[in-house]
Amino acid sequence: MRRLFTCSILILLIVVAVHAVPSSITYQGKLLDNGTPVNGNYTLSFAIFETETGGNPIWPASGYETHNVLVENGLFTVILGNGTPQNPIQPAIFNNLNAWLEIKTQTASFPRIQMHNVPYSLQAENLSIKGNNIGDLLMWDGGNWIPTSFKIYYRDFDGDGYGDQNFTIYTNNPLPGYIETSGDCDDKNISINPNQPEIIGDGIDNNCNGIIDESN
Repeated sequence: MRRLFTCSILILLIVVAVHAVPSSITYQGKLLDNGTPVNGNYTLSFAIFETETGGNPIWPASGYETHNVLVENGLFTVILGNGTPQNPIQPAIFNNLNAWLEIKTQTASFPRIQMHNVPYSLQAENLSIKGNNIGDLLMWDGGNWIPTSFKIYYRDFDGDGYGDQNFTIYTNNPLPGYIETSGDCDDKNISINPNQPEIIGDGIDNNCNGIIDESN
């Protein structure tokens, strides 16, 4: 079976943060098997190199970071820097402006993908430009950073009005099933979201506050 990766492209977009820059990168990709989107759980390994082929990874320091990924209709999202083992991404690795992401499954490896734009926003703490609020989005127009109508949308698989923060897109034209409100800790169960009462004794975090069976 021949498997192929494609990746979602977030063009010239930076999330401006007032506080410390995070040491992770959200990567969204698509896994195909002979052109057909796959479904199921897959073990994927990631590393960043300075060159398109050969060389040693600049992240992680050695080996690869591994993620157990749920793939649905070919689509998946991972947070690089938060896998196994956990390897925070340091902004300094992007100083030379050459970064290539390598992805492997347990049975195959794929041509490296050159990283552009969004990952380099890890260097945003060194920029003089500031947004007005945490989460402000700016876009490079070729000469200046300008405000953009792009927003962050979260996938609402169960349709309960709360999205899954692990499945996001940045766009000004959201796809069906994506909303602006996050906070759903089980996006496949319409009865679990921040607007639900906690049911004592069921062993479930019904209201997604991080506490199971808390007393009222």
